[in-house]
Amino acid sequence: LDGYHTMTYRIRHQTGHYLWFETASRAIRETYTGAVVEVVSVSRDITARIEAEENKRRLADVVEANPDPVLFIDPTGGVSYLNPAARRILGLAPTGLMPDLEAFLNPKDLEQLKSLGWRSADLSGLWSIETRLLPLNGTPSVPVQLLLLAHRSMTGERFFSLVARDMRERELREAQQRHHQDEMAHTARLITLGELASGIAHEINQPLAAVVNYANASQRYL
Repeated sequence: LDGYHTMTYRIRHQTGHYLWFETASRAIRETYTGAVVEVVSVSRDITARIEAEENKRRLADVVEANPDPVLFIDPTGGVSYLNPAARRILGLAPTGLMPDLEAFLNPKDLEQLKSLGWRSADLSGLWSIETRLLPLNGTPSVPVQLLLLAHRSMTGERFFSLVARDMRERELREAQQRHHQDEMAHTARLITLGELASGIAHEINQPLAAVVNYANASQRYL
């Protein structure tokens, strides 16, 4: 009706694979009657664009399904995105509140992030620190390894994201290992005390036995 139409479709290449094409068609009308006298179509290969969009969609799905918390942040401390894992670990509802970094990071870590993190990530693409997240629902803090990632767009603009690797299992294993080592040390002390007591008893028994033997011998001669 408006004389212009765009269509996106796939065509099969002679080698067997498929390509994405976009065709824009425009109707040329007769000046006085308005009747369509011809249609001019221009087609272009948009396979690269479609594949790039598909890759972005897949990456978005991966971030959403990632079991590690993922956050999109900016150097001012603002948070623009939290994946479901991040919302769970911070004790947030699936949608709604978008807290700033200061809400769940302690002041010392924020200072390190400001003084060292942003600059290091901007230079090398990555900065990391081991810390604890402070859930907003009052539950115990969570040990994590924070990875600050810097990304650059095609226009040169910098974007930053945080990935928090949950370290609770490692902390639990380390606590169990320390407990096991403490038990082994306690057992070793008990063994040492037993050996010491046995040695002392032996040292005491020897002179006592000599005294008893001497006393018995003396009685036989009386």
